[in-house]
Amino acid sequence: MAKIISDFIEYPDKIVYSNIKNKSDNRRFLLTSTNNEIEGFRIKDNPKIVERDLNRLKNSLFLKSRLFDESTFKVYLYQLKHNLIEKLFNGNPIHLDEFFTLDLFLAAVNNKNWKGRNKKIEKISNLVSDFYKSVGEVNFLEDTMNRQYLLTENHILRMDYLKSFMEQSKNYGLISNKDNPKEAFQFEEIDKLKNFGEKFTLGCDLLDVFKGHYRFMISLSNLFNIRESSSKFYNINLDKVDIAYLLSLFFSYGPNTFVKVPEKQLHTHFIKNYGDEYKNYKVFINKVCKEDSKFPIFIYDNRFYYISKHNLLLFVLWGIYSTSQNKFVQDARMEASRIFEEIIMNEFRDGFETPFEPSFKLSDNSYDYDVIAFSKKHKILFLIEAKYKDFPPSAMSGANLINHILEGDKGLIKESQKHELRKKYFVDNLDKFSKRANCDLSEYKIKMLIVMKYTPLIERCDDVEIFSFDKFRKYIGNFC
Repeated sequence: MAKIISDFIEYPDKIVYSNIKNKSDNRRFLLTSTNNEIEGFRIKDNPKIVERDLNRLKNSLFLKSRLFDESTFKVYLYQLKHNLIEKLFNGNPIHLDEFFTLDLFLAAVNNKNWKGRNKKIEKISNLVSDFYKSVGEVNFLEDTMNRQYLLTENHILRMDYLKSFMEQSKNYGLISNKDNPKEAFQFEEIDKLKNFGEKFTLGCDLLDVFKGHYRFMISLSNLFNIRESSSKFYNINLDKVDIAYLLSLFFSYGPNTFVKVPEKQLHTHFIKNYGDEYKNYKVFINKVCKEDSKFPIFIYDNRFYYISKHNLLLFVLWGIYSTSQNKFVQDARMEASRIFEEIIMNEFRDGFETPFEPSFKLSDNSYDYDVIAFSKKHKILFLIEAKYKDFPPSAMSGANLINHILEGDKGLIKESQKHELRKKYFVDNLDKFSKRANCDLSEYKIKMLIVMKYTPLIERCDDVEIFSFDKFRKYIGNFC
């Protein structure tokens, strides 16, 4: 069995939690994924309670909504969501509680009709604000189902490794009310892929535009799949024709970003571009704005459709990303990884030499080396494997954490073992590497590192050290 060093787990099956109810309690609470007790206390994790509370919240949202004029209420909520998406598109962080509260409201009232009288925007705004806390409480209960948190009679425990998941969310501009907005978008310059910078305009190269929005697509994947309940809001199953029609609507309204459209106009536009069967149009409309408990792409108030171009673009990008892992997504991911390797190499400044290009291979059949750097002064040589990857949403769970991140063909244990083989190949062919480096490397101490975007689950596997990018920069700074 591999020798693992970690602050977050005790390998092979225990996860570390801390008491957030009593911060003076410095104990490390250990839990296996299949255990229902911790420190002798039974864990409260009844999924029926979460489902019950979520349904109660939806019903309460709708009942209080009925006090207001239907059109005013729906359009105001949709406009708030439009503004929030605009912030994200413009590179500003958004608060998750605000995002999910609006979506829960819109999903609750979307396919319902009522006759309220109150049209005061201030009152609607106060109602939405009042529900932020309630939505946060239900989300917290769902997080206990995923064992990110644990509830017992005496404790509220939080998974210590949750901090790394939060690092990932913040990188994509998704923050909590307690986060510092300045900490968002850590890897923005890599993820933007500036060589794919074309914007959405009529006649543009859509492939380059989609590549340029690669970062936003990953952000949507994190956002839409952060919880099981919220993921159901966005499970609209758009096909290629749906995506094409949404994109055609996006280009139809020129510079206007929020438009009011009569139903006849929307119907005419549809049959002009995609056929003349009303049934097809009706199926499309039901899918994008009239499905129960789904987030509407359009809003309908029985007279007009209200269309946010930001929301159209959001779902075009989400539809493309989720319908298939297109080649351009893979290309964009590879390009981001290449930039990450170059940034790591550039951290080796004074006193270091980096004569090998990123992803260097001695021959077609040899191992690849993302970064090789050495210091003549310190007689040390680094073999670095750069891992520019995110956690899959399914890993953000106490039940899946170890299995999804450490184990399997792409887990950190296998990656570390492969890195050990890279070192062996390097040592076995030291004369060839020395010749390519124009330096005798035989007396250099070899250190193996894996550098990741965020705080890694483990800091060492056998002889391979595993760093976050921030820790790596500080570590290398001590040599430069």
